[in-house]
Amino acid sequence: RWFARLRYRLIPYLYSTALDAAETGLPVMRAMVLDHPDEPGMTLADGQYYLGDSLLVAPMARADGQVTILLPPGRWLDYNSGDVTSGGQVTRVCALDEMPLFLPEDRMLPLGPVRSWIGGTSAEPASADPGTVDVFVRDRASFRLRGDDFARVLEARRAGDAITFESSDAGALEARFHRTGQPVRIVADGVSVPCVEDNAAYRASASAWRVEGDAAVVKTRARAGSRRRDGNLTDRTGFSSVYCVARYPSSRAASAA
Repeated sequence: RWFARLRYRLIPYLYSTALDAAETGLPVMRAMVLDHPDEPGMTLADGQYYLGDSLLVAPMARADGQVTILLPPGRWLDYNSGDVTSGGQVTRVCALDEMPLFLPEDRMLPLGPVRSWIGGTSAEPASADPGTVDVFVRDRASFRLRGDDFARVLEARRAGDAITFESSDAGALEARFHRTGQPVRIVADGVSVPCVEDNAAYRASASAWRVEGDAAVVKTRARAGSRRRDGNLTDRTGFSSVYCVARYPSSRAASAA
């Protein structure tokens, strides 16, 4: 069940990545050595792979559930536990319904709602899961969310104790900022977003934020911007005004960094 839910939630990410692959020729699923040809040991890391740019996958193939992963240099978010680890060899022990997944720093992972099939409706109330973007940012992260007839550019930037997240098009979105701690305030297009800790109230709210572990989760609606529509989908000028700004105490920002 866990794998089935994850598969359907990954559809926006996989579809966008597949469209990029059709244009660039870079495989959606690729060996580590393709991205890190000069990194020692990557030619032997054949039990793991990249799934697009934002996920490192390490399938479990031992009866005892133990998996050894060789992470490239940098910081990595363990997607299952929320822990952050540096590059190098790490070991995880997984149950049958788990798989080690790692999100590299300065990357985004867009997720869709839980569905029973691709064309089906969400298994959750519409207001509860408008679409989520996992954000693990130290400096800058971006993602071009694509479909057959649209492209939406998402960008997050971190400067000191503030994270700015912008969307090139209007629409509801939930963003999960990992490793941030407790925000001081969150603003969407100049309007303060309320903190709602109660789960039912958060689900029913159109605009709210809350803390889940060491992540700040924000959902609201971005207003339409003035992004150029000359066919240059990689052009990022003219974003809409700030979608959400999370400000953190300097001490927490330093510890998160």
